[in-house]
Formats: sequence, structure tokens, C-alpha cells
Amino acid sequence: MHVADEDYLRGLRKLCDQSGALLILDEIQTGVARTGRLWAYQHYGIEPDIMTLAKALANGVPIGAMLTREDIASVLIAGTHGSTFGGTPFVTSVALATMTTILDDKLLGAGHSARPISDGRAAGHPGVEPEGAGRARPRAPDRRRAVGAGRADRRCLPRVRAARAVGGERVLRLTPPLIVEERECEQALGIIKTVLGRA
Repeated sequence: MHVADEDYLRGLRKLCDQSGALLILDEIQTGVARTGRLWAYQHYGIEPDIMTLAKALANGVPIGAMLTREDIASVLIAGTHGSTFGGTPFVTSVALATMTTILDDKLLGAGHSARPISDGRAAGHPGVEPEGAGRARPRAPDRRRAVGAGRADRRCLPRVRAARAVGGERVLRLTPPLIVEERECEQALGIIKTVLGRA
């Protein structure tokens, strides 16, 4: 997980506008309030032409969705776009309930309970620096000090379900749920620091 530079994404938008190409953004892991905004692209002041969604859209129930502008959607006829986990009545009702809960219960801007993660308290271990946005925060050890994120991942997983090793041996991704409590974040970070200390 690498956070995109603002100039990079705005430059992509400009290039697509100039060439007539479509800007397609994958919000499968970053969408639905994972970064403090409903969609991660909103942090950059741009809009995609097409956006893909899944995972959090139906709170873990398998679903896939593609959102696009009306002028683009008008050329998609039956058979030009399909989905393994498309919109069945059951899963779309779950997605509607999920989105309604997030928007109505003010979970969209909920960030105070995950403050131990977002304010960099996990950086108490030498060589660990936070990177990311909102609730999706990879922790990237300094490249000069490899602490073995893959090994840490295996040791943490039995107790910290929101931790996954990404980016080889150097990045541990933290993705707690929107309803996580501050004390749970503190406990998880304590486990991670202990494991990193042993590594």
C-alpha cells in the first residue's frame, strides 16, 4: 500500500482529459470510509471516470460494483460488463444497509477512536514510520532497519486481526474496523511493539 502523491493523481486526471482516456480508480480496499472520506480519491480534489468497489461496500458479504458517469454507462449494453459478485437482491440490500449505517451513524468521519494508530503512536519502535490515511495505515519500517514484517504478521495475527504483512518484509498494514475503540487500538499497538521488539 503506497499513498499516491497529489501531483501524480492530478497529473493523471489531466493526461486523461487531454487524451480522451478514462481514469479508472480501484477503491475496493480504500473506499467506503476507510480513509476518512467516503472515497479515497476525494483527498485529491479529482474525480475518476470509473470506480470499482467491493469488500466494505456490503460489510464483507461478497459484492462487486462499478460506478461510472451516465455518458459512459450509456454505452454499456448487456454483456459488455459482468461481475462474479454482482447485485443480487440479498447482497444489494446488505450494501444499502451498510452505506446507510455509515452515513446516518456518522461513521464516515469517525476517526477519534483510531487516534492511537493515526497519530503515529505505533512509531515508538525504532525505524517504524506511519504512512497512509484514516483507518487504512500501513506501518513501514525504515529501509535501513528491516524488522521482518512478514514474521511479525504471523506472530500478531492470532491476536491482532487487522494486521497484514504487505510490501514484502518491510510493511505491516493496519486496517481496523470503523467501530474500533481507542483502547482496542492501544492494545493492538502494544502487541505489535512487543513482536517487533522480538524481531
